[in-house]
Amino acid sequence: RICILSYQYLANVCREFRQKSDILANKLKALADGITAHDIAPCLKRCTLDIIVQTTSRLDINAQNDNDDTTLNSITNIIDMLAMRAMKPWFYIDWIFSASELGKIYDKAVKHCHGLINNEIEKYKRMRETADNRDLNDKKITLMDLLMQYADISKEEIVGEMVSIVGAGTETTSTACGFVLALLGDNQHIQERVLQEQQDIFGDDILRPVRSDDLPRMVYLEQVGN
Repeated sequence: RICILSYQYLANVCREFRQKSDILANKLKALADGITAHDIAPCLKRCTLDIIVQTTSRLDINAQNDNDDTTLNSITNIIDMLAMRAMKPWFYIDWIFSASELGKIYDKAVKHCHGLINNEIEKYKRMRETADNRDLNDKKITLMDLLMQYADISKEEIVGEMVSIVGAGTETTSTACGFVLALLGDNQHIQERVLQEQQDIFGDDILRPVRSDDLPRMVYLEQVGN
């Protein structure tokens, strides 16, 4: 059963990636006029946050449509405060950091993220207690489902894992995507090869959903991403 659930989870990841990426593409298309330069880092970060949150839990914060700036700001604050703490050795002492303004911002952000995940865990527990198996099977499989059912870890450990994945994953993934796009912009000949490979795969139907059999054909794109 764990193999089946893992496959369903991966299918959910692919589905959410496609849906959220379509939203991102439409937003970037609306900005692109061929003349004006835009900072797309916020767009990448919101898209990444939506995908990671949706596939790790049942939350749909819809950050790309500006529906949840609080969660986005909280994750940004966690990353920023940890970076600042690393550069100031006196903040390595917990009580000094907690008493500082940075520590207060960090604690508030962590409490917000922990609260979201805790609420989802409680909802999942209630659903397992009250719903039949058919109701559970109709739901999208998320990472939290797998951890709740099969991981021999405590609720606190699950919360910690989820917050770490969402926080670190959002920042690193969006930054890496932005860096790759910037390099492609500076290296037009590589960008053209990437585009040509996509056109060879999708043909005239460039907007169709990506299929699993498309991925092995994206050889050059994978090299660029790596």
